[in-house]
Amino acid sequence: MATNTGYRVISEMSYEPSPVNRGYAGQTLYVNIGTGEIESRPVTQEMKDKFVGGRGFGLWRLWNAVNNDTKWDDPENEIVIAYELEMRMCLAANPGIREVGWHHASLTQFVSPLVAGRLLGLTEDEMVAAVGISGSSHFTLGGVVAGHLTNMKNTADPMATEAGVRAAMLAKTGYTGPVEVFEGKEGAFEVLNSVTWNSDALLNGLGEEFLITRCGYKAFPTEVLTHQPITATLEVMAENEIDTHQVEKVLVRTTTRGADILSDPSKYKPTTKETADHSLPYCIAVTIAKGNVLPSDFEEAALKDPFVWELLSKINVVADPEIDALFPKVKR
Repeated sequence: MATNTGYRVISEMSYEPSPVNRGYAGQTLYVNIGTGEIESRPVTQEMKDKFVGGRGFGLWRLWNAVNNDTKWDDPENEIVIAYELEMRMCLAANPGIREVGWHHASLTQFVSPLVAGRLLGLTEDEMVAAVGISGSSHFTLGGVVAGHLTNMKNTADPMATEAGVRAAMLAKTGYTGPVEVFEGKEGAFEVLNSVTWNSDALLNGLGEEFLITRCGYKAFPTEVLTHQPITATLEVMAENEIDTHQVEKVLVRTTTRGADILSDPSKYKPTTKETADHSLPYCIAVTIAKGNVLPSDFEEAALKDPFVWELLSKINVVADPEIDALFPKVKR
């Protein structure tokens, strides 16, 4: 059957596991699904000093995979193809699908089969089939990043990517999927009806203007809506020369979304990295206690810091409509 063919072993590699030091195993896995090449690549000290986590490492690897002669649609340019299509999916929905309870992996399921298909050399019809296969099978609930967070916070998007690769491999064998997965009957545009879709945003200027040029790195290794309050806290502490041990109460006014998903009861008792880096109270407590927020603040020992926990009880987060108004009208 086609499904069995889609799961066939196309390449293998043996390697020696490295001891984990401060969360790093010292190596990353590189897989080229177009050639079947698999290799272990080192994580250098420079990478650890300059980039944050797997996403930062990935961007560095992808950047070094291209040169001045690489065209935007060359197979080596995975970062531009993937980022461009994913961001266009985000921009096509008003408001963003995350605002109505869906995780962005629900968009990745449509993009990943196109990137994988490009690497595998799929025909146009096979590409359509791959998007239909993946796009009809891997919608992801926003619950993976709401409330108490689990390992799924880190694997929701990779699983959607895996689904796209599998769909592309199936499509190459002749396996088919819904053709009108976006605009067809009970397709994405009809079913995800809590947003307004602008299909022109998916194609207008494609290959002419690249959204990755508007991309920037996070200033802190935390959920993006914590960044403004962290920066404000740093400025207030510095400008007023506040003694961290004299802080009696902290009032944080922020966006409605930040007060909701980043400050629910579970965020005041973070016991895992996944919950802590999405906890606005924890991030503010760390900022006050240590004068910055670093990757090391989410290691197991740091999560038990008694002074940070003392500060947690002094922090109150409230939604402020005036701050909502300062944000872009469409939030993604």
